[in-house]
Amino acid sequence: MEKTTSQRPAPPSPLAEPLPVCQPENRRPQPEQGGLGMQLQVNGLHVDLSPSLLEHVDKRFHFALDRVEPRVSRVSVRLADLNGRTDGGPKECKVLVKLIAGDTIVLHEKGTDLFDLVDRASDKTKRLIAKQIDKKRTLRRHEPGVLAAGAVEEEAE
Repeated sequence: MEKTTSQRPAPPSPLAEPLPVCQPENRRPQPEQGGLGMQLQVNGLHVDLSPSLLEHVDKRFHFALDRVEPRVSRVSVRLADLNGRTDGGPKECKVLVKLIAGDTIVLHEKGTDLFDLVDRASDKTKRLIAKQIDKKRTLRRHEPGVLAAGAVEEEAE
């Protein structure tokens, strides 16, 4: 008798078909908010949004905003070729950030390389959000009502 061995086909690799980038439904829910985390939307005007460019935008913005992600509701990134052609020329990266507290931050970066623009815009976005959060924190510390209440107690004594 001949022995026959049957080989099972290898299971498909989970990396064989990557998930689409920048889709909020593919992000894990944030327990602090009870819902989805930061939503990232990428649009292009006269720009080829290649998978590598979309992945770069996704990685850079999620890495840059990792610490403040619970405070960020939505990030919109618009990449545009300013002269209307997809070959060279000046390009722009416009970022609009909506914070949970209701504030909006808008910034523009101009240059010729889209990947470099995304890098600079993500770094600048990180700095501006940190500045906005620090400003709110400082204003809360020095609220006029709290200071006046302390002064009234001192005068009463």
